[in-house]
Amino acid sequence: MSDNLSKLMQQAKDLQANMKKAQEELAAMIIVGAAGGDMVEISLNGLHYCKKVVLNAAATPGMTPENIKLLEVMIAAAINDATAKIEKRSREKLSALAGNLGSLPEGFGGMGDGA
Repeated sequence: MSDNLSKLMQQAKDLQANMKKAQEELAAMIIVGAAGGDMVEISLNGLHYCKKVVLNAAATPGMTPENIKLLEVMIAAAINDATAKIEKRSREKLSALAGNLGSLPEGFGGMGDGA
């Protein structure tokens, strides 16, 4: 039984290492989305963090380059704010679900059953 527990613990460590590597790869990935015939481009990493917004001058007639840059930064900040709120609510929802695991019957992973 001890050997099985040792194997299970190693599998958990391997899974944790693989998850960390996958998150690092996602964070490094950059995907560009475009709209309006490429008048608007948004670059996100694989973790949905907005890295860059580019507004073509045709999409912002009459605006100075400085105002366009400011607008790009504000749009990126708004996207990241919304993403952070989604992540927070998702964590809260998943934590609530995980809390229910404490009431599993005996033999289901030992969570909350004193095993």
